[in-house]
Amino acid sequence: WSVTFPVDRGGPAEAVVFDKLTSWTDNADDRIKHFSGTATYRKTIPLKKPKSGSKLLLDLGNLPHLAEVILNGKDLGVVWMKPAVVDITSAAKSGNNELEIRVTTVWKNRMVGDAKLEPAKRITWSNWPFYKGNEPLEVSGLLGPVTISTTK
Repeated sequence: WSVTFPVDRGGPAEAVVFDKLTSWTDNADDRIKHFSGTATYRKTIPLKKPKSGSKLLLDLGNLPHLAEVILNGKDLGVVWMKPAVVDITSAAKSGNNELEIRVTTVWKNRMVGDAKLEPAKRITWSNWPFYKGNEPLEVSGLLGPVTISTTK
C-alpha cells in the first residue's frame, strides 16, 4: 500500500509504503504514530468483472474509525461501522483497478503527540490541556485484512 498523509497536519512529505497493514501507532515515525486526520491508501488491484447478478464486495476488515472508498475514480461511499464492507461492482472493471481508501481518525493521538512538543511546534491547539503526552494512543489507520469476495 502507498499511503499519503497531509503535510500540514504533521504527516511525512513523501508517500510511505506499508507492506503490511498495521496501526499507525505502531509506526516508528512520530509523524505517522501521532497522525490524526485523513490519510489516503492507494493500491492497484487486478479484478475480473463479476458475472451478471453477482456482486464484488470489498471488506476493509478491522477499521477503527471511518473510511471513504474510491475505485477507478468513482466514490463508493463512507463506511464507519462494522462490518466495513462496500459494494464495488459498479466501479470495477476487468484488469487493473485503482483503489483509494481515505481513512480518517480521531484527534486524540495528535493531541497526545503535541503535548510532548514545545508550543511553537504543535499542530493542534486547545484551551484545555486534555493530555500530558504519556497517555495510551488509540489504534488508528486501516488494519485489514482487506479482502474482495463475490456474492450473488
